[in-house]
Amino acid sequence: MTAESQIAQTPGYVVIVAQSNNDVRIIPLDGRPHLPKTVGQWLGDARGRWEGMTLVVETTNFSPQRNWRGSTDGTHLIERFTLIGPKTLRYEFTVTDPTTWTRPWSIDSLLPKIRPTDL
Repeated sequence: MTAESQIAQTPGYVVIVAQSNNDVRIIPLDGRPHLPKTVGQWLGDARGRWEGMTLVVETTNFSPQRNWRGSTDGTHLIERFTLIGPKTLRYEFTVTDPTTWTRPWSIDSLLPKIRPTDL
């Protein structure tokens, strides 16, 4: 079984569907501020913006029950999605949580575009 994700842009939003966990992230692109820190969400409170050809998604306000890799609800996640070729997406993320880690850490990977007909 493969883990697939889909990314779609609508007016004012980007939607990311991760089929591995049936997670759906609806990310506003309109510059609105994050929710108050007292409002924690399982997938966090994401806000997106375009920097040239790169979609930058900044997420805060994770639920205290999430505990992803030992992190706390103070986790700050920055993701970057850049289409670097017709079939390749560069995905980078940096995680910051001073309560859990001594410094931010990052991952940088290339994701191939796969259609169901390619499997």
